[in-house]
Amino acid sequence: MQYIKSQQGKLFLQLSSDLYRKEKIHKDVEYWRCIDKLCTGRLNLKYEEIIKGPSDHNHVADIIKNQAKVVVENIKNQAVETQDNPAVIISESSSSVVPIVFCALPQIA
Repeated sequence: MQYIKSQQGKLFLQLSSDLYRKEKIHKDVEYWRCIDKLCTGRLNLKYEEIIKGPSDHNHVADIIKNQAKVVVENIKNQAVETQDNPAVIISESSSSVVPIVFCALPQIA
């Protein structure tokens, strides 16, 4: 289980190959749903522990796209936490990525 931020700064939860977005919080229980709006996949957490789910998804997980989001989040975190040159950060982060995930990364202007 890993948390990543969306481009809008919202929190996503990655569990295996699926991504979830927080739907609501009620009485210390976090309700998460799949990022695909038409999907019925859900997950409930209480104090970072899964108490219900994950339920089945009605689509195939886009593993490549999800992994690319994780790589981008790692690049952003390194940029904030270190004084390294951005080109070096991107180069080091992308060198360890599988080529098919590398192709899914955003283009550098």
